[in-house]
Amino acid sequence: MKRILSVLIICISMLCAVNVSAQNVNIYLNGEELVLDTNAYINNDRTMVPLRGAFEAVGAKVSWDAQENMAIVAKTEAEDTTFIFVQIGSSNAFVNSEQVELDAPSEIVNDRTMVPLRFIMENLGAMVNWDAQTNSVYIVTE
Repeated sequence: MKRILSVLIICISMLCAVNVSAQNVNIYLNGEELVLDTNAYINNDRTMVPLRGAFEAVGAKVSWDAQENMAIVAKTEAEDTTFIFVQIGSSNAFVNSEQVELDAPSEIVNDRTMVPLRFIMENLGAMVNWDAQTNSVYIVTE
């Protein structure tokens, strides 16, 4: 009985290790690996990334409204500024004054606001490509 239990524990441990390693996501911005202070992960087939790190990597400024539990992002290109408002736990965000449905709701993980990567980049005019074989995201802003 102890042997069966030991084998079962080993099998479960191996399955957990496979799931964790499958969650590792590499992100490349204009050909360079993007290193964030919190690892990206997959949630419901969506790559989730720390909001501040991802937005700042593309030149946006991020502020936090603690009263509303909301991140406010501003990115200026030429004379045009894009504002994005993301409230924690909401399935919606606002890009300028337009409400946009998120593929996955924003959430807090390890004191970081995590948002769907594609939402961020596409709303700032970037192109996003997923490579399932390498678990990598390629972002092009140029």
